[in-house]
Amino acid sequence: MIRMERVLRRQQLDSSASKVRPVFGRVRSESLRGPAVRTPGDDRLRTLQRLLESGYGCTTSDGGRIRRRAPSAGGLYPTEVVCVVALEGHWTALAYDFHRRLFRELARIDRDIVTAVCAARDDQAIVVVTSTLWRTLQRYGFRGYRYCLLDAGIVMGTLAQVCGAERRTVTYPDNWSLAQIHESLGLPDSEIVACAAVVDCATAAAGDVEQHPDIVTGPAVWQQSPMLAAELERTIRLDRAMRVAESPHESLVPVAAAAEVPADLQDLLARRRSARGLRRGQLDYERCAPLFRAIGAALTDWPDRLRDSIVVGVAVRDEQTRVAAVRQAVPESVGVADIGHLSDSAVADLFGGQALMADADLFLIAGMRSDRAEDAVAMFRTCLLQIGLLTATLQLLAVRAEVGHTVVGGFDDERLSTVFGHTVTPLMAIAFGTATECTTKNDTLRRTS
Repeated sequence: MIRMERVLRRQQLDSSASKVRPVFGRVRSESLRGPAVRTPGDDRLRTLQRLLESGYGCTTSDGGRIRRRAPSAGGLYPTEVVCVVALEGHWTALAYDFHRRLFRELARIDRDIVTAVCAARDDQAIVVVTSTLWRTLQRYGFRGYRYCLLDAGIVMGTLAQVCGAERRTVTYPDNWSLAQIHESLGLPDSEIVACAAVVDCATAAAGDVEQHPDIVTGPAVWQQSPMLAAELERTIRLDRAMRVAESPHESLVPVAAAAEVPADLQDLLARRRSARGLRRGQLDYERCAPLFRAIGAALTDWPDRLRDSIVVGVAVRDEQTRVAAVRQAVPESVGVADIGHLSDSAVADLFGGQALMADADLFLIAGMRSDRAEDAVAMFRTCLLQIGLLTATLQLLAVRAEVGHTVVGGFDDERLSTVFGHTVTPLMAIAFGTATECTTKNDTLRRTS
């Protein structure tokens, strides 16, 4: 039996970090080891390719190389995407290789399974978002499980925004269907299925994209590190137990559109990035009104169980008149805390010593209710994914409003929960302020003691 208080204690930022040196670029997920699929005439695959790169937050730089504009988690992105599509008369799972910009064949899927699970048509695709656990656990240890699910939720939320702007239907399968998809893909235990969506991909995309040489690189890093292997095994057991505890009929809930026109949304995606620096005391709170409305709409649309599990709060570090104005602007169900009395060092300590946080004027905190421990295990995954979906929308709205922001997963859980009187177990935070020109992210406040 899983005790949630022990899970959260082990996920504390100050004690969970693995001592393994992160490996960038040299290792790949098992799902990306299959043969490349080259069907340049298939309009559905070209459409899917464009949707995935937009949903993943990719922008193309000089030379055709793509970069991801999304919260970094140390640059160790755990998320991969597998598409189950009807290809040459068979339903086939294709993993998308973002680096080479091509699909790789993963497995054949029984048509009866597809029909029973998602009732997908031949002009649709099941987009499955997976998390390669070791890629994030190698730096963040047991806590990295949170980041995997948050990143998956942000990817799925952004993909939903892209599809919504193009008037494509998106439906989310329930947890029972997700478990069937997980089993049929045959992925290794270290790569989990986080969430999925059935997406319309019937309309052709314009043009082809450049594909890079097909190169498959070395072995998985977790096989080379006993310390990481222990963290990985613990996380795999946690994910399995949480899946068993989940209600089979729960599913993700769509969020409001950030843009109605595809060109507008692509512009927002191209400009989306985490602030590298903030300037204290210059935030125009009126620009945050669309974000507050989006939060209110999400809370209204969520079913009772989700609404009873997730807490969204706002912490304001400003004068009393500003705090009062924010209280008037946010939905009634969103708590507002005044942290204007905290010093710069105290604010930085809330977020694990990140000096950048001391220059923010407003913080959005999302987490789980502390008084619903009996439901915490069953709702933990769903809450993280749903918070990720909401985060994707809030990021795009912040870009449109020209409000600097950065998504934060690294914080002291216990200290941050005191801001709202220990009524919330924080899972994610977004810092808002006026962005400054800064070429490097000031991650950590160095201590001399």
